[in-house]
Amino acid sequence: MSRDGGAGGDRDPIDYIARTRDTYTKLGYQPYAWVHSDEDPPMAELSKPLSECRLGLASSGGVYRVGQVAFH
Repeated sequence: MSRDGGAGGDRDPIDYIARTRDTYTKLGYQPYAWVHSDEDPPMAELSKPLSECRLGLASSGGVYRVGQVAFH
């Protein structure tokens, strides 16, 4: 396995955050403003034990297992 976690060659990982920041700065956009809040996010108590709950996860991370076809 290579350093980038894939099965391919010995490539260094790409810093997408820095690349995206630089690209948008060059295009004249304002820097991204991270959300800051003085309060904790609202939480709701579960109505039954976690072991009896059904959970779902929505992600935009593009996560996949080694061996699966990557999607973009």
